[in-house]
Amino acid sequence: MWEISSVLQLQSLLYSVILGALICVFYDIMSAVRLSGHNSFISVCIQDLFFWIVSAFAVFFFLLGVSNGEIRGYIIFGIIIGFTLLKITLSRYIVKALKTVFKFIIKIFRKLNAFTGRIFDLISVRICKIRKKTNKKIKKGAESAKKLLKKGKSMLYTNQYKEKSVRRKKHETKKAKK
Repeated sequence: MWEISSVLQLQSLLYSVILGALICVFYDIMSAVRLSGHNSFISVCIQDLFFWIVSAFAVFFFLLGVSNGEIRGYIIFGIIIGFTLLKITLSRYIVKALKTVFKFIIKIFRKLNAFTGRIFDLISVRICKIRKKTNKKIKKGAESAKKLLKKGKSMLYTNQYKEKSVRRKKHETKKAKK
């Protein structure tokens, strides 16, 4: 175990109070998010879990950096004091301000979503019209191809068919002359 001086302990205590205040601000952000919208039970559980995981990592890395990972009472006390002082004094104002900001952001996203929804509706209507016209043209093309295929004698695919059709025509013309 290593020794730290009183000045370093006082400095660690001050930093732990600041960390507690930052954790309280993070808690207020999560509260404002929760208050600005409709939240289900599952989303509240996920938000709480996220808050506790982030806070635990913050405290762990703080302890790792300040006291080589040793849990010291004055550091935990400083975190609790920082959290409590901010919660008692400024927390309600922070939550109100953040709640207003989040509601404004949600309103902007809803308007943006409605605008993009209209644009996608217009695009989909145009695409449907194009698709219907294309289907009609494809049907007409298929019908004309079908008619051409039924006229097998006049279709020229390769030379052998050409020769056969020429022979047939000569044969038919000879019969017609007789």
